[in-house]
Amino acid sequence: MQETQTENTRDKKREQILESAALVFSQKGYRLTRMNDIAQKADMGKSTLYEYFTSKSDLFMAVFGWLKTRYQVTADGFALNGKSAQENLSNLIQGWVASLVDMDVHYQLIMEFWAATASSEVKDQLKQAFADIYQTYREVILKVIEIGMKRGELKEDLDPEAVSAGVIGALDGIFLQAWFKPEMDPTKISNHYITTLIQGLSADPHRS
Repeated sequence: MQETQTENTRDKKREQILESAALVFSQKGYRLTRMNDIAQKADMGKSTLYEYFTSKSDLFMAVFGWLKTRYQVTADGFALNGKSAQENLSNLIQGWVASLVDMDVHYQLIMEFWAATASSEVKDQLKQAFADIYQTYREVILKVIEIGMKRGELKEDLDPEAVSAGVIGALDGIFLQAWFKPEMDPTKISNHYITTLIQGLSADPHRS
């Protein structure tokens, strides 16, 4: 019982550190952030912080993993749920858009992670991590499209890999533009994009 309580306390403190680090990294950037800044934000001593994370780069990657887990997506429930490919694509993209909108407070941090792929001691780790995330998202869409083509719901001459990459690129582009122009409504724009996309992919263009 005592061991369980200790583990719970440690888990809560680790979560507190990750949340505090996410805020500091997003505000100051990776290069300018010091471990002492994060310790102060988490309301603990720097020595306590080092009991959980051995370095700033270690903590930075842990924050990346923490954020990734919060917005994880899989193909489960989308490709084989009995709904049409059109419905699955629409629900899938709308779900991602909602997650990205919810991520708004962390979007500065996402930009910081992107920047770190160019020049930081963790750039190779981050490049691979981003590559894995994009691969996962592409595979989800690809699975839905391939099943839709087999059912005759989507055009038979589609290139699922190209479509999958295009969808991810479009969503990235929409939210990046909204980041630079806050008055843009990414949800509204994404909904129009979904309608146009499905009409273009459907074997029956009037089906959406």
